[in-house]
Amino acid sequence: MAIANFSDFVDVKFYRQSNPDLANLSNAQLLNHFNTVGIEQKRIFSPFIDLKFYQQNNPGLAGLSDRQLLEHLVNTGINEGKSFSPYLDLNYYRQKNPDLAGLTNKQLWEHFNKIGFTEGRESSPIPYNISSGFGLVNAAAATAAATGQNPFSEVANLGGNNWALDAIKVPETWSKGYTGQGIVVAVIDTGVDYQHSDLDGNIWVNPKEIPSNKKDDDGNDYIDDIRGWDFVNDDNDPMDLEGHGTHVAGTIAAENNGFGVTGVAPNTKIMPIRVLDASGNGSILDVAAGIRYAADNGAKVINLSLGGDINTPAEASAIKYAAEKGAIVVSAAGNQSQQQPGFPARYATHFGIAVGAVNRNNQMATFSDLAGKLPLDYLNAPGVNIYSTFLNNSYRSLSGTSMASPHIAGVVALVLSANPNLTPVQLERIVTTTANSSIVQPRTQVSNNFLTNFSQVANTNVDNLTGEQIDNITGDFITENVPVNENIAMVDTGLNLLSQGELDSVTPHQEFIPSLTIDYLGNSSQVMMDDIWSHGISTDINQNWMQIIEPTELFR
Repeated sequence: MAIANFSDFVDVKFYRQSNPDLANLSNAQLLNHFNTVGIEQKRIFSPFIDLKFYQQNNPGLAGLSDRQLLEHLVNTGINEGKSFSPYLDLNYYRQKNPDLAGLTNKQLWEHFNKIGFTEGRESSPIPYNISSGFGLVNAAAATAAATGQNPFSEVANLGGNNWALDAIKVPETWSKGYTGQGIVVAVIDTGVDYQHSDLDGNIWVNPKEIPSNKKDDDGNDYIDDIRGWDFVNDDNDPMDLEGHGTHVAGTIAAENNGFGVTGVAPNTKIMPIRVLDASGNGSILDVAAGIRYAADNGAKVINLSLGGDINTPAEASAIKYAAEKGAIVVSAAGNQSQQQPGFPARYATHFGIAVGAVNRNNQMATFSDLAGKLPLDYLNAPGVNIYSTFLNNSYRSLSGTSMASPHIAGVVALVLSANPNLTPVQLERIVTTTANSSIVQPRTQVSNNFLTNFSQVANTNVDNLTGEQIDNITGDFITENVPVNENIAMVDTGLNLLSQGELDSVTPHQEFIPSLTIDYLGNSSQVMMDDIWSHGISTDINQNWMQIIEPTELFR
């Protein structure tokens, strides 16, 4: 999961473009720069602040230049304005929460920033657990409830790489003829490899658009958007260059064609929407625009395997907009081992579904953000070592709440294919009230960060490492001695460490996101800091070194 924005006011890509002298800074360096000097160094506003809108709604500011308006905002904050931005509908918020009707705009803004969209949610009749929410999703029970049928009979497990489908009772749903037919699921991510042989038959095609005529035939403001949209490059080619979105899409709707993998809803159509680049970076505005595009163009389910700790009106407003258009948003909870989900999953207090991850033993994954004390529509699905489609017609096993979320999105597609008339609120209630609330086991308790010392690398074995040692491929605990120059994986609070060979570089590798600091003990002047914006690290070791890994606020 990943979002590369620092706050409501700073968009990384926009910030670099507007400040050429900062263009070559890494994300970590740019974040450090911003934290050091603040927004004052930004010569042009980020797209989060609509100058024209702000001045129109605050006539006393109409004559200010951009620079003067920036100084005004720095000094007073956007809270003082009579209207904030088009992204937060204050009147709607007051209407839905009558006890807040008497608050001023400033008080309401402070309230929103503090707790988010939390009021106005109908409570569920089943128990809510602060760790696992409403429990493990049950596709068969949800579909039966949506169609007024008796519980579906058990069928034989598929086994093998399909263990996750067995765990959430997908085969039982298929046996009744419900496979996601007629439903479009938007994958808002790094794009989708729409040429993959296990996905190419299930890619949504815009029926109102004539390909390659360079015209906006359907009048939706996107020219030749025949198979979705790329908001990173602002073009009509949402091809995945990173792999994450393709993996997500396969979990939802890989074809049931006798090879590779089969998705939860194998007859569902995938709408590819690219909002994250080849490094996993993206803009919250692009995510919000992607949500609105999906809702406007027929997606009934929207999967967001991305997020962060940033509470933004732009994203919240887009999710509300999708719900009003009849689409349900399913969001990964996050991989930081926190006591509550990140955003946008935390908006499930009001809209959509938040998703945590369990392993094949129905135990909460150590990395998964939990449901939290404040009740929200939080469900669990398999998210550890999930085998799915990847780039270049390949397949790969990945772990994360990013992998759990598409299981829920697929289940929602199954339920909708059985009863397409359900509203988002009805869907959320059905899947939460039919979930298995008692099967999910607590996660193993581990610390929030860890310190690994390699003092004698040649003689270091897995048994000398602190934390849980888990095989990266099988997911099993490692008990035997394995030399460090062999491939190993260490998982602690959702972080994955793969060590092998010589220490030459640090490169992103698909698993989990840490911040990485390496301090060479032999030469204290050699210090390298890097912020990994993908899912983990792959590194080689040939000398004494110390590594400290702490979770960042960004995840994917």
